[in-house]
Amino acid sequence: MNVVLYDRFAIDNPHDHARIAADRVNQMRSWCREHGHTIYAEYIEQGNKHVSDDRPAFEALKKAVTTDGHSIQGVVFQSFNRLFRDPIKLAMFERGLLLHGVKLISMAADSTVEPSHMIKSLVGLFDKFQSKEHAKHTLRAMQEKARQGYFTGGVVPFGYMTITAFRTKFDESKLLDVHPLEAETVKLIFDLHIRGIDGTPFTTKQIADHLNIAGCLRRKRPWTPASIRSVLRDETYLGERIFNRRCRKTGQLKPEGEWIRVTVPAIIPEHVFTSAQRGVLS
Repeated sequence: MNVVLYDRFAIDNPHDHARIAADRVNQMRSWCREHGHTIYAEYIEQGNKHVSDDRPAFEALKKAVTTDGHSIQGVVFQSFNRLFRDPIKLAMFERGLLLHGVKLISMAADSTVEPSHMIKSLVGLFDKFQSKEHAKHTLRAMQEKARQGYFTGGVVPFGYMTITAFRTKFDESKLLDVHPLEAETVKLIFDLHIRGIDGTPFTTKQIADHLNIAGCLRRKRPWTPASIRSVLRDETYLGERIFNRRCRKTGQLKPEGEWIRVTVPAIIPEHVFTSAQRGVLS
């Protein structure tokens, strides 16, 4: 494997500088020979560089990886803290190398452990933390939208459609409004379940069959007893949609104090909805 060497170190006594620098570089050269690596170039930071962001050799290394990426396959270094003391910066650096097909190779790492395993684990933890923070921010934004009466996304209940309330360069706020054609189907479903056609209430299966035969589909899909029951149980038709009722991840019901009630146009009167619930399981 073609590799480049990188090291940085600080020396208190300038008189020892040349000797210590030579010893460290020779150690790295010997290690590369033992592991079958061919040294393409050497980048050594000398002086008190470990407390400074001024790292010309390191910048030259990054430029070489970008311009000579096909010739360089690995970067050999003494230990992780020789590259960065900040593990996040180290992880980001490795990501950049991998884009050019270059690996990080630590002399201090156990031969059975890939250095990238530790870095990937670290990045994974960081990404997980960032993801949780982003989810919290998104939920807070959606809750605020719901409190203002706007639709927060997801599947639009059958019988409704969304209309744009206002639009900005970065966002669009929508409201739920009655879908004229679908709303008539919703009313028919409730009517069939309560009265039927000849006074005998329809079961959910009979309602589904009746609508499918008539070609009155559920947004291009056939009705089923389950989808009919879903309509008959949906309290949105009473004029109120509840946001944040369940945890999106687990599906568990949240405390009622966390629910956000959003007013929407009603489609079904309360007495009709109540009457339909008596036989909704049939």
